[in-house]
Amino acid sequence: MDVRDAPQIKLPNAGKCPICFMDLIPLESGRDADTRVSTVQYSMSEAAKKLAEVGTVEVKRNHAKVLVRMVGLVYEDETRIASLTSRVDGRLDEIFVNFTGSLVNKGDPMVTIWSPTLIKSQVELFESMKSKDTEGIIRGPRRRCFS
Repeated sequence: MDVRDAPQIKLPNAGKCPICFMDLIPLESGRDADTRVSTVQYSMSEAAKKLAEVGTVEVKRNHAKVLVRMVGLVYEDETRIASLTSRVDGRLDEIFVNFTGSLVNKGDPMVTIWSPTLIKSQVELFESMKSKDTEGIIRGPRRRCFS
């Protein structure tokens, strides 16, 4: 038997531990060298298990039910951060390119925007195109830009 496997308290007869006053359990003799327990394992006789009220269960993979404190780094999610400049008032309804390194091809939409100014200008453009008034098509934007 290895010194690490030896019990701390040894008495010639059964009795109580002088340190904690628990019942002492007789040391099992005749253990095979193959069944020796390593320093990270514990072995108890059936009587010792009953006395200590120790139970065992099969190990299963499951969610942890205890709070575990860990150290780590936290980074912001690039998909939720955007900084865009618009030449018109309005709001962005959808953002299609939402992280650094996204592949963008010519003609791919990057955002969809809702803007009352753009809607008004679009209506004016369509009205001018319907009336075949090419001067009106130019006059509207010129009036807004240079006034």
